Amino acid sequence: MDKCYPTNIVLAYIPYRGKILLNKRIDPDEPYHGLWSLIGGHLEIGETIEECIEREIKEETSLDAKFVALRGIASEIFYEHTKPVNHIILWICEVKVEQGEATEQQEGEVRWFSKKEIEERKNEVIYSDYLMLKNFIFKDKTRLPLHKIRVRKRGEKYEVEYFGL
Repeated sequence: MDKCYPTNIVLAYIPYRGKILLNKRIDPDEPYHGLWSLIGGHLEIGETIEECIEREIKEETSLDAKFVALRGIASEIFYEHTKPVNHIILWICEVKVEQGEATEQQEGEVRWFSKKEIEERKNEVIYSDYLMLKNFIFKDKTRLPLHKIRVRKRGEKYEVEYFGL
């Protein structure tokens, strides 16, 4: 039996002048085609959460962003009937941008929305993204500590080389 592991996806809450940047999914083969979503992507091996979100924002919007805080973590499991078919760990990060001139890239249109617009158009937003915004950002701006651990192999053993914020 093949083992499948959850995929790590890092998503961005990008505020700028009272608005939040979202991206419209254009891939016709994905289930969320045509819906607005938080910007983000896959965490790569050897990449920190901060590096991932800054890279993904640059790739998807052309904006330079700086990580501010981890706002929430969610475990999203997809089922077909009673069988789990996909599992994603979502890392929701707040970032800061100095300017708001985002440009559309391969992933689709990007647009700034006010909180009110997001609430009014929530049926056009991936519902789990809307719920994460509502609970991690709109309701309570809790900051979760994001600890880093670096482990290195020395001889036959692995040793913790660094642990900290």
